[in-house]
Amino acid sequence: HCVIDGCLSAESAVGAPTTWVLANHDVIREVTRYGDGSLGLARARAAALLMLALPGGAYVYEGEELGLPEVLDLPESVLADPTWERSGHTVRGRDGCRVPIPWTQEGPSLGFGSGQPWLPQPTSWAGAGGLSVQAEERDPDSTLQLYRRALHLRRQLVTEPIGTPQGALSSRCFPVTFIANREAPGWRVSIAASMWLIRTPRSLRGRKRTSR
Repeated sequence: HCVIDGCLSAESAVGAPTTWVLANHDVIREVTRYGDGSLGLARARAAALLMLALPGGAYVYEGEELGLPEVLDLPESVLADPTWERSGHTVRGRDGCRVPIPWTQEGPSLGFGSGQPWLPQPTSWAGAGGLSVQAEERDPDSTLQLYRRALHLRRQLVTEPIGTPQGALSSRCFPVTFIANREAPGWRVSIAASMWLIRTPRSLRGRKRTSR
């Protein structure tokens, strides 16, 4: 909440819109960073709705809209991040968030290209129950469909919210960020996102190699 308030305050002083982002190719993917598994995915989806409700611009890093997790078990032989070499093969680097996204349920690179990808995709991303665009397009409850509905709604609403983000529901033990109403003809929307920590998100900073 402090980050949101601080950004809006700093940008409003110069009359500029704020740009929001949850991830990029240099950080651990949100699903893993926020706790991994179903808990991490739920938090990542809540964070996405929070971001898309804020005034200003929003950037989505590829694969974020599919709910992709960090790939933690890449073979050492394929690691390409310079961090791996510079650390003397002790810090694996950022390749885990740079694995090509899956477009189709099958294929050598799951639709990313005609050949094998430079970083292997997990087998769990393939198939009808996987995380490919093709699979998630068929699931109305998928993360991809959530993003599409949220972006559609965002385009329908005016760009400036009624009021500013407020922390009226915030507390140390149950932090909730309440986003003020956004309005357009026939629409009035309020967003409340709970970031309550049911358990501590796993820390992956400076991961070290334990065995070959």
